[in-house]
Amino acid sequence: MNILHERILFILSATGLVIFIVSFLVMIFQVSGFASPVVLHFDGIRGIDLYGEQSDVWIIWITSLLVFAANTILANIFYFRERSLSHALVSFNLLWAILALVFAGVITSVN
Repeated sequence: MNILHERILFILSATGLVIFIVSFLVMIFQVSGFASPVVLHFDGIRGIDLYGEQSDVWIIWITSLLVFAANTILANIFYFRERSLSHALVSFNLLWAILALVFAGVITSVN
């Protein structure tokens, strides 16, 4: 992979991947203990407004992982053409991984 040759891109990619692994571990240990229905969204004013199943939680996490993978592939493709776009995509991956960890934490704390 071309993006792993540049130090800053390697650090951002590795950090994002580690955060995704942590969010996966949080999900693996917590989701199996959820009772149905699972609270997927709540509002401080109106309360709970979206329920789902355990599979819905995994679908959201897997979709997040697919976005992470697609951005990594696009960053690798654009590395030699538009390096700034490659940097932006990898930086977005780090933010996306943090968002996935927040999602895992919120879903597990609410349920």
